[in-house]
Amino acid sequence: MRILSRYIILIFCLLIPFETIAEKPFLLASSSSRGAALSSPVNASNAKPRAVITGFGSTGCVSHGALLTVLGRNFGSLKGLSLVTGSSHIPLKITVWQNSKIIAYLPTGGIMKTGTQYPVGIRDIQTGVWLSNINKTILTCQPTPAGSRFTSPAAPTTLDAKIASPPDPIASSHPDNNVEETVSGVGRGTSGPEDFNGGVNVTEGSALITQTVLPVSSGLLMNRQLPSKPPEISVASPVDASGNAVAEPDELLVISSNMDEARQLAQQLGGYGLSAKKRKALKNLGLVITTYRVPADVDLQQTAVNIRQAYPAMWADINHRYTLQSSSRTTQAAKNLINWKSADAQCGKGLRIGLIDTAINTEHPALKSQSIISHSVLTHGISRAKKSHGTAIATILIGSHNSETLSGLLPAAKLYSASVFRQRDKHNIDTTAEWIVSGIDWLLSQNVQVINMSVGGPRNLLVDVAIQRTIQSGVPVIAAAGNGGSTATAVYPAAQPGVIAVTAVDSDLELYSEANEGTYIDYAAPGVDIWAGNEKGTGKFVSGTSFSVPYVTAAIVSIIDNAGPKEAYIQLQNKAKDLGDKGKDKQFGWGIVQVKDACQ
Repeated sequence: MRILSRYIILIFCLLIPFETIAEKPFLLASSSSRGAALSSPVNASNAKPRAVITGFGSTGCVSHGALLTVLGRNFGSLKGLSLVTGSSHIPLKITVWQNSKIIAYLPTGGIMKTGTQYPVGIRDIQTGVWLSNINKTILTCQPTPAGSRFTSPAAPTTLDAKIASPPDPIASSHPDNNVEETVSGVGRGTSGPEDFNGGVNVTEGSALITQTVLPVSSGLLMNRQLPSKPPEISVASPVDASGNAVAEPDELLVISSNMDEARQLAQQLGGYGLSAKKRKALKNLGLVITTYRVPADVDLQQTAVNIRQAYPAMWADINHRYTLQSSSRTTQAAKNLINWKSADAQCGKGLRIGLIDTAINTEHPALKSQSIISHSVLTHGISRAKKSHGTAIATILIGSHNSETLSGLLPAAKLYSASVFRQRDKHNIDTTAEWIVSGIDWLLSQNVQVINMSVGGPRNLLVDVAIQRTIQSGVPVIAAAGNGGSTATAVYPAAQPGVIAVTAVDSDLELYSEANEGTYIDYAAPGVDIWAGNEKGTGKFVSGTSFSVPYVTAAIVSIIDNAGPKEAYIQLQNKAKDLGDKGKDKQFGWGIVQVKDACQ
């Protein structure tokens, strides 16, 4: 009987097709005892071949926070990549996902143990099922010295004659022992590195570009590494079409993740004739910004291009100037254009609004009793701009409920004002990329819920990364669409992915005659002939996309406590009154915002 049973079992096994056995969940051997106990099921469908990890892009140990390249085949659509830890796992932040290659950040902050082997596997985020083998391991080592990813590549081929043959970048002829170093902010912590666009692939000009990269929840930025490579944007000229300077003369800005990295970069860039002028740690943005002095006889724009080509992973740009998006035209406008019906003196209580602008006349009758916390990023000796613009924005946002003509949208809210504008000469008020970034860093230290930016200028790599990190931390940025007219080029930061761009309309819902047009525009709001406070303590009519921004800022922040930033955007989109062409268009975006009973 026993012999007969063995024959029956043998015959049964021979009848099972080989392909069926191959598709069953199987156990993979691992050099790590923790990974050996985990089974790794393969795909149940014959139509999708099993993902196979064959190795990694580098040999030896890998550092905490470093980029890990995983090689293999059949990776398919985006799932998730994790380190195996016993019966659990550590998810990794993905930056590139291709069918045969995945690039992801390893975690920081002591989550991984040094000198430990971790199996790596592809894991379904929703079901938790392992979709690949987990028998390939990485070995963790001590963190790589900061800045090592900027190792000098082959000599650049497009340097102009002035810097065509630089000395060895490591042996700098410009030591920075006398560089001014300052630290700003108190630090915000982080949960790990982020990719530049918040995990979303975006294409400029897309009608949905802003919505797709809005923050979903708040996060912290301290120790968050910069992405491995900046986005490929051109270096905007330091002069405009008329030959007027639109950047600080002979200044190049470089962003680093920390001070050690910044000092190493100073040694490398010294070989190109650059010397570090000042360095500042912006702890709330998790960045260090270094200002370099470029020799006066060297082409500033070409130098920036050459540096980027020589160091593709370096975040470098000219210190561009930005201007206020206001106009001197005067007529009339009203709150009821956006259905803002609330007249409650407590409207906005508990809300924290950030403002990048000029200083504010806090002694203005409509603002004297309001909650305003001010901070100037300008150093001593720099002439401050007049307070008219910042005062006008402040009265629109939080003007006193007791003021008959200048009652604000959210009179009980707290306004945190970062003063970044100077009076450069008799006729010109402007700020710089460096000061804007410093202002954003201070606002984040104050835990603001939204940032109002009625400023405009060229796209700048350093402003880009600062705003992207702000959005990643859960703080929406609202900016003016620009006052250059229908044929003008896009204005930044409004046109930057993730920023909510606002244009202006008049009391008849007609587009402001000087407003920019473009696919980057998200919403329209009152911005023509708005009665607002001025520096002298009285009022005046103002026009411009600058003054439409606070209406959308107030609308977003008034619902942000009960919904996330992205949900607030979607609510505004659904309630917006369509203007112009049906749907989102280049003039009005989704239309004019409509907010009913904002404080109830």
